[in-house]
Amino acid sequence: MSEPSSQGDYSPPPGALLRTLGWPVSLAVLLAELAVTRRGLALLFLAPACVLATTGILRPSLSFDIRTVHLPLGLTFPGTPSAETMLNGPRTIPADSAGLALVGLIGLAVIVLLFRPRRFGATMGLLLVGAACTAASAAINHPALLELMDHENEQRSAIAALLAEEYPDTLVDAGNARVGSNPLSEDARGGLERGRAHLTHGWWLGPWAATGLLFGGWGPLRRRIAWLAAWTVIAAGAATTLCYPRLRAEYIWSNAVQAEARGHFDAARQQARDAIDAYPQFADLERTWLLLGKLDFQQDRSSPEREFFRVSQLQANRDMGRALPLARVLRASNGSTSRAVRFQATDVLAAAGLEQVNQDRPAAAEVLWREALDVMPKRFDCAIYLGIVRAQMDRDAPSRVENLLQPMLDRLADRALAADILDTIGDAYFAAGLLDEARQRYADSLRVFSLPKQINYRAQHGLIGM
Repeated sequence: MSEPSSQGDYSPPPGALLRTLGWPVSLAVLLAELAVTRRGLALLFLAPACVLATTGILRPSLSFDIRTVHLPLGLTFPGTPSAETMLNGPRTIPADSAGLALVGLIGLAVIVLLFRPRRFGATMGLLLVGAACTAASAAINHPALLELMDHENEQRSAIAALLAEEYPDTLVDAGNARVGSNPLSEDARGGLERGRAHLTHGWWLGPWAATGLLFGGWGPLRRRIAWLAAWTVIAAGAATTLCYPRLRAEYIWSNAVQAEARGHFDAARQQARDAIDAYPQFADLERTWLLLGKLDFQQDRSSPEREFFRVSQLQANRDMGRALPLARVLRASNGSTSRAVRFQATDVLAAAGLEQVNQDRPAAAEVLWREALDVMPKRFDCAIYLGIVRAQMDRDAPSRVENLLQPMLDRLADRALAADILDTIGDAYFAAGLLDEARQRYADSLRVFSLPKQINYRAQHGLIGM
């Protein structure tokens, strides 16, 4: 009889080895079978929906996109972030976050489809309702946020004009803007129609859900089209209900504007107050201050709104010598409580600084822009103006230019403008004879933005020149 083999010579039976090695293959086969079933296809359809539900929904010109999770639906819950916080950060997730609501709907859809795959059409209908409410809330329920984003549009246009004057091969122009159009006048900033200009990828969740409802539902095509129409009506009704306070306030506001145009000043004032009561965000919109100030001016009443209106008229007429001291006085008395006053003051300071540059007084312009940044540190235009002017004034200290511009680069989403800023920093290092630093900035600029139809000539010329 042979002796039993030692433990080191033991080998598992072939069946156990096959079972050990075969479970990944079995799992892959199971997943493949699940993917082609109706339940699996429905779950796969929800994966892009989850991406769209959490992506950017509003696009500013200069700041990074505002994601759905950071955007309130507009239900005025306690702790709702201010418009400035939503745009400039630090961005937080509000209690009525649109993105969280959509993710919750998608999670509910997953649970339902695991047990009732035939309910795919109903889950897509609910998702269509949620998507419509999110897009409508983004475009309608945040006039103060849209007003700030319209300010960024105008800042970009002014920055592009100054860069074009200083550098012939600048990249920034209207063709590569992240947002296509500017408001026609300052009382149009944040208007009801401005939300559509800033909507970005997130609104595609609605068409995606409608596609799932049409092609993934049960029954003949005629029945699916009927269900799509029914869910579309429900979605439109839900979105209208969610945005009704803003829509009602806009209706009252239009009556106030018409009453002022007819000379019914007391009626216009009362309707403007009613609009503010209907939607409190109206209280600090620039157009509200302008209308109330115009009424006070016409009725010879003394008020901060009247001074706001006067500053606006002087600024429109390019009379910065009179507009600037009035704006400073108004900011000193009301700037701590009114965003509209702060923005008007910094707009006047920024424009006055550009006027000083045109008069070949860059040092005076620098003082004005620094004052504006003391009031609103997150303004892009004044910080970029400072960097451009400093590069012209102080050619021996390029690090100062970079220290002024780098904080803007860290939160700048506009790639063409970022490339121009890097080129400006590279030029400053090149003028100071620091070629290695200049070469690095030019290379960074090329990586940020250079297209076949929009070539980054400044960066290329800088690298070739070295």
